[in-house]
Amino acid sequence: MQIPTQNDSFNFDDDEKDDIRVLLRSIGSKFLTIYPWVIVSCTVGLLLAYIYLRKSSPLYNIRASILVQDDKKGADFASANVLQDFGLVGGKSSVDNEAEIFKSRSLMENVVSDLQLNVHYFVPMKLKDAEIYPTRPIDFTVIVNDTSSFAPGKFVLKFDEANITHFNLSSGTHIYKGRLGDTLLLENGRVVISAAKAFKHWQLENELIINVSPVTGAVQRYKNALDVSIPNKLVSIIYLTLTETVPQKGEVILMSLINHYLQENVNDKNRIADSTMRFIDERLGLVSNELTGIEKDIQSFMTTNKLADINQQSKLLLENTSEYTRQRISQEVQLSVVMALQQFLKDNQNNLRVVPSSLVMQDANFVSIIERYNEMQLQRDKMLMSLTPEHPSILSIDKQLTNLRLELLSSISSIKRGLEVSIAELEKRSATFEGEIVKVPEKQRIFLDYSRQQAIKQELYLFLLKKREESAISKSSTIANARIIDRPKADT
Repeated sequence: MQIPTQNDSFNFDDDEKDDIRVLLRSIGSKFLTIYPWVIVSCTVGLLLAYIYLRKSSPLYNIRASILVQDDKKGADFASANVLQDFGLVGGKSSVDNEAEIFKSRSLMENVVSDLQLNVHYFVPMKLKDAEIYPTRPIDFTVIVNDTSSFAPGKFVLKFDEANITHFNLSSGTHIYKGRLGDTLLLENGRVVISAAKAFKHWQLENELIINVSPVTGAVQRYKNALDVSIPNKLVSIIYLTLTETVPQKGEVILMSLINHYLQENVNDKNRIADSTMRFIDERLGLVSNELTGIEKDIQSFMTTNKLADINQQSKLLLENTSEYTRQRISQEVQLSVVMALQQFLKDNQNNLRVVPSSLVMQDANFVSIIERYNEMQLQRDKMLMSLTPEHPSILSIDKQLTNLRLELLSSISSIKRGLEVSIAELEKRSATFEGEIVKVPEKQRIFLDYSRQQAIKQELYLFLLKKREESAISKSSTIANARIIDRPKADT
């Protein structure tokens, strides 16, 4: 058998060469037949790609990160525990709860309303209208109140080159003339058109397109564009990412969202201090009136009986009874506070208010119940940001709050009985001094009774004033349980 060499493998006979020529001629004729369609297809494809790239808007990711206080992970903030220093108990927080708040509809509604994000500004281009934000010449502010609303629509604004403060605003077949700063009554509703920061750089011959969309649609759009993630469970950092076609606008939106979150967080903490201060103010008013009445009785008594001062016998008697009197006054002050708290909890109007925790007695079980009650009350408020009052989770919390309220009333009743028994015991021990009191002339004995009442009311008044100042100081130093790590910044 003869093995073909390399040169032999490429040698063709005449018939094979003819077959190859026929095959190439057939392929060439078929290619020439579809050649025009290939050219047309490539041209159309390139043209469509060009139009798509010109009409589509690039999307930018705007990123930010914040550090939140997570009680489970021990995140520490300077002065964050100032409420506890003054006896005020704040709600517990966790990174998962705070991330859900960022996703809430109510928070995004505040941002959309604050920045008027349902109003978009465009400049006309050849293939598409380009949205502008920081370079817009005017602010188109929609005026909406409880009795009116603004219908969505598209408007075209053109300035009067002869008088730059005047403009024409057209919507369909309607044309409105106005001046910057005036309120216009449009077919859609009332608006105020005022000059923005970039007005002086605007070319007056250019048209400005204003597109007003429904507020609910804008809220849903930006909720969908927002991504909230916690990639690392070992730390309490939340990463926020917003997708937007105008990077500067996206940075402003994300910063506004963070600011609204921080402000709501501070407002939530201040609710406890506000509740305590309202409670104290009510008690101060009552005690002040009672103290004023007693002081007027003493003044009238001394004037009627022409008493200049208390004699030495009365002073010695007060010194001998001072110890038991101080103890009884302390117990009566606590009893007064407990009775006021009992009435506060029995009042149905206070069912949705946190308990003024700075006035609680030094009873560990009672303090623990109040902390749980206030924590659950604040948790209910946070859940209402994204749930309705009829949601099963809210109803479950309402049931738990009712049980805790009953437990608080039961604990208060127990503390009240203990204080009453203690006061009765102190009064019994003071009975040995009553024999000496009856020896004092009747006028001085009456004066002594007045002095005791005055001492009790004055002690309670000073106690409430002290707590009022502590609550005011704690409120003024309240900070949010989060701080910004990276401010919003758009990707290139």
